[in-house]
Amino acid sequence: DLQRGLPDGYRERFFKQDDKKWILNEKVKSLIDFSVFNLQYPFPAVWGKFDFIMLRNVVIYFSDSFKKILFEKITEMLTPQGILFLGTGETVSGYSDSFQMYDYKKTKYYKKK
Repeated sequence: DLQRGLPDGYRERFFKQDDKKWILNEKVKSLIDFSVFNLQYPFPAVWGKFDFIMLRNVVIYFSDSFKKILFEKITEMLTPQGILFLGTGETVSGYSDSFQMYDYKKTKYYKKK
């Protein structure tokens, strides 16, 4: 969501506009490993730790019992200073005590306690 808190200079530096969409530029894409997998399966051990995990508008589709399991997995995969982003209608509250919520401008994010 590029309209919430991302300075214009960053948008032009790291993204390109394609009609009405903003697309991550190739230089940035080359620094990122993108993978598709099922969150309900075991996470691949080869991935290691992450500084940033984004699960926007994903968690809402899972049962309460699986949300607890998922947030345990995420806790293990984040580095000590790692950040978790969820969708605006999603929360770790009631599912995990391992995170602290923070606000930055209009964005909420979570870090491990």
